[in-house]
Amino acid sequence: MGDTYTETTTTSWMSRLGDSFKGVLVGIVLFIAGFPVLFWNEGRSVKRINSLKQGADEVQTVASDRISAEMDGKLIHTTGHTAVSGNLSDEKFGVTAEKALRLNRRVEMYQWRESIRKHTEKKMGGKMETTTTYDYDKGWSSSYSDSTQFKYPAGHENPPLTETEKEWMAKDVSLGLIKLTPNQIATAGRDQPVQLDANSPLPQGLEANYVRTQNGFYRVYALEPAKPASTKATPSLAAAVSAAANQTAVATNAAPPAAAGVPATPQIGDLRITFTYRPETDLSMVGQQQSGSIVPYTTKNGGTIMLQSDGIKAAGEMFQSAQDANKMMTWLLRLAGFLLMFFGLKMFFGPLSTLTDVVPFIGKIVSVGFGIVSFLIAMICSLFTIGIAWIFYRPLIGIPFIVVAVALTWMLRKRVNAAKSQTAVTAPAA
Repeated sequence: MGDTYTETTTTSWMSRLGDSFKGVLVGIVLFIAGFPVLFWNEGRSVKRINSLKQGADEVQTVASDRISAEMDGKLIHTTGHTAVSGNLSDEKFGVTAEKALRLNRRVEMYQWRESIRKHTEKKMGGKMETTTTYDYDKGWSSSYSDSTQFKYPAGHENPPLTETEKEWMAKDVSLGLIKLTPNQIATAGRDQPVQLDANSPLPQGLEANYVRTQNGFYRVYALEPAKPASTKATPSLAAAVSAAANQTAVATNAAPPAAAGVPATPQIGDLRITFTYRPETDLSMVGQQQSGSIVPYTTKNGGTIMLQSDGIKAAGEMFQSAQDANKMMTWLLRLAGFLLMFFGLKMFFGPLSTLTDVVPFIGKIVSVGFGIVSFLIAMICSLFTIGIAWIFYRPLIGIPFIVVAVALTWMLRKRVNAAKSQTAVTAPAA
């Protein structure tokens, strides 16, 4: 069961106003930054499209086991099955993965975790009341939580993490006659769990509070290593851990411990250590052949092509996937540029919104209004920037963007004028 603590703080209207004025400069920087991001992104996208089109036209498919020196410097597509020389081992835990591309040790600790929730509410007079809730619960996590940094560390102490995650990567991997580079090895294959024999003895030198499981090892933090007496036999590890776990289960009315001495109820500081590996795999690659390896290919416009995918895939399929990935990246960066402009404008208008927060209801209406205005201005500026970029790179596509931006500008101006006219009509005569 977790613990919850709540704090309430109040920020004065003057303090909020001062902070909002400080944010104006940041808002201006964010807004301006959106323009080069959007313009650069369109150029990057066109460059990538043209590079991939050139590559698709020039690529030659060759067999990975019949590479010839005549193909050096040319863009090639090849497929095959990776071959690994040697095995990867974690000597401390005695785990070996035969013919593996990678071997990973994953460490999880049962620990206290802190989560923070905040709720803000505007009060009359422009004050802001912030309620901060600190939740503490126990759970398994591969990310260590330093309890000394908790807001309320008392009663939520985590012991030091004594084991670290590690990774071993094969150094000698080939695809037919092609020798893979470290970066190519690192991105090849998919992780699979290492299956271990839970009945095998522990490696020599491992602490006595470890238990072997089917997927790795379990360390019972609270268990002291058994000390042999001169007149008594040394108890086995499984028996010692099982006895400690039974005591925990009795004290907490928990279920009996699991098999192999793993307690049914974990305690703070317990560790779960598991292993994954990447076996040899089918691989498809596109790049420039160079002295028995594949390196990035430089296109006429200065772009590069280096494609790699698990499985046996045709060259056309790989180039199409690369084009799809480029489209996705283009839209993500467009969104990023728009958001820079939008939030920059929101911060720029921040002082005006804060001024009206003296009456929360009015402040909320004004804040929503400025949010809409910021959205529209950011949208118009984004479309203009994208349109200009496309006119620079591809005129026939850029012109429609400019037309849409002009139409939005005209609509926004018409609405503003209509609002002014309505205000003038409803205003009382002097």
